[in-house]
Amino acid sequence: PNWSPLGAARFLHLVRIGYFNGCALNRVVKNFLTQFGMSSDFAARTTWRQESIDDDTPLFDVPFQPGYLSYAGSGPSSRTTEIFVVMPDVSDHQLKFFGTNPWETPFGYVEPEDLHVVNKWYSYGDIVPFGDGPDPQKIYHEDGYDYLSREFPKMSYIKNCEITSSESKTTTGEEF
Repeated sequence: PNWSPLGAARFLHLVRIGYFNGCALNRVVKNFLTQFGMSSDFAARTTWRQESIDDDTPLFDVPFQPGYLSYAGSGPSSRTTEIFVVMPDVSDHQLKFFGTNPWETPFGYVEPEDLHVVNKWYSYGDIVPFGDGPDPQKIYHEDGYDYLSREFPKMSYIKNCEITSSESKTTTGEEF
């Protein structure tokens, strides 16, 4: 959390209110990143989409690694709810580009022993217009999750996202 205190605080708040429960992993690009953060609840995703937070001071001494989480953004102080996870097997060359934008500061990570779960997320490729994956603008519509179910039936979702102590790991290690 001290890498990105504002980002970590926002993430923990969204977890506490159940924002990510049922959330689609709408951008899964193998050897690159997975992006999520558009709630399955239309009212929540509409409200929180408007609530940006300031950028944290980038800590360039914390280089991105596979499994690191950061906010996606479109400019300074544009972070809202969309988060990306750096995928396993990302190239060293690509790793150098993560964190070059001021809104990209890591605020958490997937434990190395759990990265195998990340590789199991279904990938339709990158989002429109870069690939054949979902159109993010359509997900924001009221029927956005109907669109995902209809057009992307194999998509992976976050079943439940909750805060647990570091001592209480899942027994299967298969849930995110």
